[in-house]
Amino acid sequence: MNGMRMENYLEVESVNPADMNSIQMMDLFNFCAEASQEDLPPAVNMQVDGYEEKPETLLHKLWISKEYERLFLAYQADKLVGVSACYSLNSKVMICGCRSWTVPSMRTKYVHGNHIFPAQFKYAKEKGFNAAWFTFNDYNAWLYKFLKRISEGKATAFGMKNSDTYKDLTFLEGEMLIKGVSQLVAIKKL
Repeated sequence: MNGMRMENYLEVESVNPADMNSIQMMDLFNFCAEASQEDLPPAVNMQVDGYEEKPETLLHKLWISKEYERLFLAYQADKLVGVSACYSLNSKVMICGCRSWTVPSMRTKYVHGNHIFPAQFKYAKEKGFNAAWFTFNDYNAWLYKFLKRISEGKATAFGMKNSDTYKDLTFLEGEMLIKGVSQLVAIKKL
């Protein structure tokens, strides 16, 4: 963290999970503990208890299997309000939006669409990737449809302007097998 942050300003920190400082680690641990208490899927992916033996959890993928190479932390003031990780699928594709989560009070603020995802795209582009992919498991098919609706310029919430981040996504029809899991895919050319 860079000292005190302004109350209404969002700041995104991009960090290698192996290089997280103790404040970031504690913020993330508390964030995941709070998220895992929600009844909405995929709360199971945010569990902190026994994460060492739970490969589906964010903490396991960051610190045990080391699957995610970058973590993006969105802070408002000194409160962590959103997280998302990314990893290389191959030399041309960065998988973005992994284990994304936003605190309930910020869900209408496009923390990911306006702040975290643009930072992930910038990171991927700087690393020489040609595309960023978002992948969606069965339980997140609703999110795939939601983003597709936004990309088509359709309203998603009364009186709320959609994030421009999703306008130029390409949505593949059908599922792809990624890391042994059938997933829907949306592509952002970089």
